[in-house]
Amino acid sequence: MTIDGDIIIHPDDMRELLEEKNEFVGAMDISTEDPVFIRAKNNMALGFSREQGQYEWTGITQLETKHLCETTGHTLTLVEPRLPLPIKKIRMKEIDTENDFLIAYDWVKNGYKE
Repeated sequence: MTIDGDIIIHPDDMRELLEEKNEFVGAMDISTEDPVFIRAKNNMALGFSREQGQYEWTGITQLETKHLCETTGHTLTLVEPRLPLPIKKIRMKEIDTENDFLIAYDWVKNGYKE
């Protein structure tokens, strides 16, 4: 499993992620100022885009070890050749900007409630 370092995950969802055995692409409702979108259909991730999509990529994905390869690029370079993959919705906040940080701070302070 890959997890970006600039995120805060709802504790219940983190427990589920740690128990998940299958491959997936983590998705969330679009909420940050600079998202990587997931183009999706029927709960399957079909591709990534900077322009449009139904979800925002969380930076979380799980691939079978046999599908990993050495790369110097972004994690997306590992995931894209494996698409389509199932989407796993995750409650989380990504922190790319000062405003994202303030939103995440309030989310945690309010018990992970919107």
